Amino acid sequence: MKRIFLLSLSAFLAIGCSSKSEFYRLGTYGDEAKNAGSVRIHRSRIVGVAEVSIADYLDKSQIVAHLHGTHYRLYETRRWLGALDKNIQRFIVDALQSRFPSYTFLPEPWSEPLDARYKLYVSIDRFDTDEKGTGVLAGRWSLFDVRTNRFVAGRRFHVVEHRALQESDSVRERTEILNRLMEVLATRMAKGLKRSVL
Repeated sequence: MKRIFLLSLSAFLAIGCSSKSEFYRLGTYGDEAKNAGSVRIHRSRIVGVAEVSIADYLDKSQIVAHLHGTHYRLYETRRWLGALDKNIQRFIVDALQSRFPSYTFLPEPWSEPLDARYKLYVSIDRFDTDEKGTGVLAGRWSLFDVRTNRFVAGRRFHVVEHRALQESDSVRERTEILNRLMEVLATRMAKGLKRSVL
């Protein structure tokens, strides 16, 4: 069965606001409800995915576009549904859980009395699209063995995706590009983790 990485865009009209806003979120890996119901807790193989660190310019509800050079645009009425760092964290959890079913990936923090075997850190330095439809995702991921406090694996990443924009101001198209960047990152992370330990 072909795996589906769909954007799962959620566009909602804000109620009670003077101007109408649209909200977007990064898509989850596959069917969110189905995955949630099928995940089994492997207590000896828990990977805690730490809260994602994102660059300051991304740490806001509005969607940001890199137009050119040092020129950026903030879309006041086009916003993330929920915090962007949480969107990214959830995307990573869902993508890796689907690839490694014998492990349990959990977003931190969690309330259950469970101890992680490994801890995965992700930091994002850049995550945007430019005026030509070129998207860039850059940062670093690192995996640590919690029991030994040992660095297991890690990589810097710089992912580029290009898609010609039908409309330069189309936020929907831009978020589709951003979603594709996350798909590529998840694939690369999975390969790195598989070579290292999982």
